[in-house]
Amino acid sequence: MSAGPSAVRVALVYPDLLGTYGDGGNGAVLAARAAWRGIPVDLLLVSSDAPLPSGADLYCLGGGEDGPQARSAELLRGGALPAAVSRGATVLAVCAGFQIVGTSFAGPDGTTVPGVGLVDATTARGTGPRAVGEVVLESVEHATRDGGLSIGSGELVTGFENHAGVTRLGPGLAPLGLVRSGTGNGAGAPGRPEGAVSGHVVCTYLHGPVLARNPALADRLVAAATGAAPEPLDDSEELLAPLGWTERAKAYVALTKPRIIELLLVTTIPTMFVASRRLPSAGLVALTLAGGALAAGGANAMNMVYDRDIDAIMERTRSRPLVTGAISPRAALTFAVALEVASFLLLYTTVNLLSAVLAVSATAFYVGVYTMWLKRSSPQNIVIGGAAGAVPVLVGWSAVTGRVSPAALVLFGIVFLWTPPHFWALAVRYRDDYAAASVPMLPAVVDLPKVVRRIVAYAAVLWALSVVLSPVAHLGPVFLAITVVLGGAFFWKTWSLRTDASPKRAMQVFGFSITYLTLLFFAMGITAVVRHP
Repeated sequence: MSAGPSAVRVALVYPDLLGTYGDGGNGAVLAARAAWRGIPVDLLLVSSDAPLPSGADLYCLGGGEDGPQARSAELLRGGALPAAVSRGATVLAVCAGFQIVGTSFAGPDGTTVPGVGLVDATTARGTGPRAVGEVVLESVEHATRDGGLSIGSGELVTGFENHAGVTRLGPGLAPLGLVRSGTGNGAGAPGRPEGAVSGHVVCTYLHGPVLARNPALADRLVAAATGAAPEPLDDSEELLAPLGWTERAKAYVALTKPRIIELLLVTTIPTMFVASRRLPSAGLVALTLAGGALAAGGANAMNMVYDRDIDAIMERTRSRPLVTGAISPRAALTFAVALEVASFLLLYTTVNLLSAVLAVSATAFYVGVYTMWLKRSSPQNIVIGGAAGAVPVLVGWSAVTGRVSPAALVLFGIVFLWTPPHFWALAVRYRDDYAAASVPMLPAVVDLPKVVRRIVAYAAVLWALSVVLSPVAHLGPVFLAITVVLGGAFFWKTWSLRTDASPKRAMQVFGFSITYLTLLFFAMGITAVVRHP
């Protein structure tokens, strides 16, 4: 976005050194919130080998540890940042950035490193384990003398912390908020202070980025930088006007993760052929697919709403519409709920109640069990959570028969067992992303040989179960031979990871896993039609 006479200059400070925790997303959120108000923004990415601009209105410092942190403090001391603050510029300092703008912090070897001195805070290394988790703060009232930055009392500020240090605030420095629940910054007890506010300088250990979780705080920072009234934005269409209708429509489609929906539908149609033992009516197939697509799209949108903080950290997900600000969280959640309601009503009124209940229950499991619980707490997240992705075969089967038979359960098991090796192969490629976001996906928390052994083991059990499908579903010897060949090919592909577990080879396994499932179900559907015309 080009700068005009009234443009707000937002400087993202040293993203090459302070980009460990994805806090560069804070600059994108600030730019989006300003743009929605019609305020032009000039977003400056200031690398450590370039001079810090003295004329920016808002400076963002992110996370980074030890050597990069000490180097950043050295570059910033006595430079343009203190001068900018003295003339009224606003600063958001997150994680290591908080320590850097304080008076001192513990360096790489534990010795004290002087900070910039913008806030009266010191940080020492903690003696206990690293505190990792979700934190909810209750803000305390702050107001600058010129009224530029104000934070009301009692507002909730949420985020994620991954911190081992102990920060002490000076006697004249007020906290951003008091811990209401959660663990972080060594704080387990409610009432402990977190973050700090001093004039137009806001500091916090909440990252990921914190402004994606707390847009009201972003609004106040924009207001302080522009001198405008800090009125919160709502989600009305006119505020989204900077996005054209075409771009906005694409953003809503992206919320549903259409590629995932395509894969789910690939398993549904052949399942209906097998359940029917003849060609089911085109109308029934179309209605079942529509209901299933609506349910899956709503579930995926809810997942994006909840995961928008870690999506901003991970390279693979940084362009998602809630991270870029193309769609507000409230609008996305409303859209997701509408899709789920439409799915249930469509399936209930045109297919049957069982299919409607199964589709919506899959959403509840995916969002409640996987997204909100297991994904951030257990390396078994995708193993258990993957059950939601296997439900569409049950929906397809029940749409035709009105019940769930043993053959349908075998199909459910095939998709259930296919999901972990499929997703773990992808996670090998993005293991650093998951580690940075503190998501305990298996490749991010155990060594690669162990991951490969798990992938191979699941592929072997999947191969065996797929062979069972032919006699259970009465698909004959030809399909039995197909399952043996396809299962063997997938197993051999995963076995190749034992000698080469590189990201490139893992992505080849990931791609072939999609080919395997598509061919298996396609062959199953064709066989059902040929044997039972």
